[in-house]
Amino acid sequence: MREHPFASLISLDDAGAPYVTHLPLHHEERSNQLVLLGHCARGNPHWRYLQTRPQALVTFMGPHAYLSPKVYPDLARVPTWNYLAVHCTVQATLSKGRTQKTNCSRVLSRTMNLLTRSSGAAWAPNSLRRCSPASSVSSCV
Repeated sequence: MREHPFASLISLDDAGAPYVTHLPLHHEERSNQLVLLGHCARGNPHWRYLQTRPQALVTFMGPHAYLSPKVYPDLARVPTWNYLAVHCTVQATLSKGRTQKTNCSRVLSRTMNLLTRSSGAAWAPNSLRRCSPASSVSSCV
């Protein structure tokens, strides 16, 4: 999950159909529990679905590759796909009020730092003239 943080968040919409949002998530350990942290844009209706029905599934897809039968010495094999995946059943918690802005700011900063640390220069929301940290946080849930 640390090396492949791009996840699929899957829950049910108002009609009971699966609804999927693809987003980066990171995790923290709190009181011997793994907590996944992330955000979605306020314009994404997924947060409203989670507000009503907080149980969801999160999937992380790790490295994967096709394996031809030719890679086996006995050739008595069928083609296959090797992969690593993590499935997490979660109970979503949405931040509200004053804590929403604080939590969103913390999650955005942490996510940006984790995703950009290998490039040597972390991106900051105030690096764009039309985008301030306050506007980034107010449009996140």
